[in-house]
Amino acid sequence: MADLEHSAADAQATFAAHVFAGLRSGGVTDVVLSPGSRSTPFVLEALRLQGQGALALHTVLDERTAGFFALGLAREGRLPVCVCTSGTAAAHYLPAVVEAGASGMPLVVLSADRPPELRDTGANQTIDQTHLFGWHVEAFVDLGAPGAAPRMLRAAERRALRAAVIARRTASPVHLNAPARKPLEGTAASHPGAAAAVFDPVPTADPEGIEHLAELLGSAARPLIVAGPGPARQGRALEDVRRLVECSGALLLADATSQFAALGDPVELALRTPAGRGLVDADFVLQLGESPIGKGWSQYASGRRRWILCERGWPDPTGDADGLVFGPIAASVRVLADALERSTKPKPQHPRRERLKRVSSEAVASLPWGETRALEHIARAVDASGARLVIGNSSCVRLIDLAAAPRATVHSQRGASGIDGLIAGTCGVATASRMPTVLVLGDVSFLHDVGALQELAKLDTPTVVVVLDDGGGRIFEQLPVVDALPTAAFEAHFALAHRWALEELGTGFGIRASSIANPTELDQALSMSLEHPGASVLRVVLPTHSVRDDLAALDAFVEDALARDLPGADT
Repeated sequence: MADLEHSAADAQATFAAHVFAGLRSGGVTDVVLSPGSRSTPFVLEALRLQGQGALALHTVLDERTAGFFALGLAREGRLPVCVCTSGTAAAHYLPAVVEAGASGMPLVVLSADRPPELRDTGANQTIDQTHLFGWHVEAFVDLGAPGAAPRMLRAAERRALRAAVIARRTASPVHLNAPARKPLEGTAASHPGAAAAVFDPVPTADPEGIEHLAELLGSAARPLIVAGPGPARQGRALEDVRRLVECSGALLLADATSQFAALGDPVELALRTPAGRGLVDADFVLQLGESPIGKGWSQYASGRRRWILCERGWPDPTGDADGLVFGPIAASVRVLADALERSTKPKPQHPRRERLKRVSSEAVASLPWGETRALEHIARAVDASGARLVIGNSSCVRLIDLAAAPRATVHSQRGASGIDGLIAGTCGVATASRMPTVLVLGDVSFLHDVGALQELAKLDTPTVVVVLDDGGGRIFEQLPVVDALPTAAFEAHFALAHRWALEELGTGFGIRASSIANPTELDQALSMSLEHPGASVLRVVLPTHSVRDDLAALDAFVEDALARDLPGADT
């Protein structure tokens, strides 16, 4: 019996080796492992491959953190596989899987499972893992119980290869489910060579669609180009976007998360006010990729003559775009800029572009110390250091568009726009890029991902988590609910004001941490943290209502300053 069990364990190890051969041939670069028993055959094979330098291996205690860590790797161009045990373990990947699907990030989940004979029997740690992630994955593959027959091994290898290729080609998550039987600790009888080579199709610009966009943009008198959140690779189109703006004479509204912010005009700030909307007065809008997230744009977009150049999905939240052209953003923008250069003379820049920039700068400078000014200082420090910037959700990602135009590579979590996993994702970015990395997020987002501090503590790359602490979720003060509830109820159920000294949580994990009270301290702490290896947590203590007060002050300043530029007004 012992010999039979040993033989079965070795066959299972051989099966795992073929699964990993398929994953590697499909482009998988990293294994993000969360410890467990049922996944042992796959862990042993991953350790063997790590020892050969064939794969990078990262062990992360809990699956929720592991999933977002893997997303951080993916944002830097890696293709990770998350490996976990059976039962509820894989269910903890769901938030990261949802975000991967919504934001267009490749991710493979390999969940170990109990064998078929244990399902529906009440066996311990056994649940139905079939289609666990529903429609949030591009593909689900159950590898079936392991076997040593050559046809079974070849099938496992090819199915794993196909799963990795689907994840890579569609920039989406996929789920592999792999039952395993005890004993789990075997030795592979043989190791496969390279699986089939797969070359992806090369996406190209749509010539007919681009020609039509060139005609529309070239004939517009007051064009506006807008760009919402986009992956880091979108930054390859930066110079072509510059050419597009110059040829068309367009204003450019570029989210900080679009990778084009360095070229942008302060249009979002202007569009928040009646005078600003009157000044922009676009007669044609070209949207590159996702829709911008700012309130100004959302107030302006509906009913506007607008075409969308997009790579994936259907990014038309208002449902009234005149048309969509699908194709890779970088290649399409390049071809569009070429077409405009051939067919039209360069147009003069918008007559009020410099006025918009000056008013924006003066408006931010007029603010007291608060979240907007803090974001301005953070963006300046990131650009000076050449670091990566990761922007959290809620207020941070909106206010930074009003405060600064970062030149850095910017990562964000705008697919499903959740506040979960931001620290874990930043750890993945820093690990993959080996570049200094700064995450800026709110205090509630920080508390939501405290478990990831154990991964932050492992880093040797300079990685700074800046927590803008204004005492809870102050973005809700921008919503009607703030007036619908008594103050105490609002604070208890929406703002969730806390009394934690957040820097002490960092210290508890052995991370350098400090509390910041003013701009000078913030500048000094950022400079020091970005020059030293390892992680830092900087808690920036801000006035409780600074977001609400900043936005009101900015809108009033801009409206007053720009109203004088409206046609017919005194200038």
